[in-house]
Amino acid sequence: MRTKAEEIILPAIALRGVVVFPKMNIQFEVSRKKSVEALKEALKTDKKVFLVPQKDDNIKNPAKNDLYRYGVVATVRQSVELEEQKITRLMVEGLYRARLSDLVEEEPYLIAKIKPSYEPKTINKNDVELRAVIKTIKSVFERYSFYIPDMPYDVVEEILNENNPYRLFNRLIMVVTIAVDDKAVLLQESHITSKLGIMSAILSREIEVFELEDSINKSISVQLTIQQRQAYLKEKMKAISKQLGENTETDEIEEND
Repeated sequence: MRTKAEEIILPAIALRGVVVFPKMNIQFEVSRKKSVEALKEALKTDKKVFLVPQKDDNIKNPAKNDLYRYGVVATVRQSVELEEQKITRLMVEGLYRARLSDLVEEEPYLIAKIKPSYEPKTINKNDVELRAVIKTIKSVFERYSFYIPDMPYDVVEEILNENNPYRLFNRLIMVVTIAVDDKAVLLQESHITSKLGIMSAILSREIEVFELEDSINKSISVQLTIQQRQAYLKEKMKAISKQLGENTETDEIEEND
């Protein structure tokens, strides 16, 4: 359904604990009645739904002010009702970002008026700042990947060889493990240079955490090694003392003989 100025009206689902991006295929579950009803409405029409993250997961019945400004229009690829758990599991494909203009309806489910926010078709190759940010994020990601042993080598190589900033971001967001709040912040940013810059800062922070964990683990390992060595020496001394005691008793018996 379309209205003036490219605005679109779609059923909406307020997301908790998950953020969906364009080009992303993701599976998640919904349980709130409004979310399930919005999903049913989407499946009855063109399977399009507006997915927008909540600011506070604890709010059970979010209004417009409880939602982030930007979300993603997605196509529902699969939907399975799990009656025993009283949840619905769905698979969606993110299509494009959209700005929430208003909530047209809040009952019996959310209906959102949104404005699409598409990626630019052209890139300014002479943008020095953008080129610098791309170089930086690649360097940071390479360091980050060292701490993720399960990350496939070919995935790392594809990212390091990607020079299109939009495809680079899309590839990165698929493979990095970052907090949901950080993902929501990234989704709100429209300018690709700023988006990559924020991603670089987030990954740099994650690297600092990894390095601190390594330092702590090494410190614990050293302490355990020292303690183990001391315990071994202590037991060794006990054994030596015991042996010396037995030898002394033998010598005394021989002398008495």
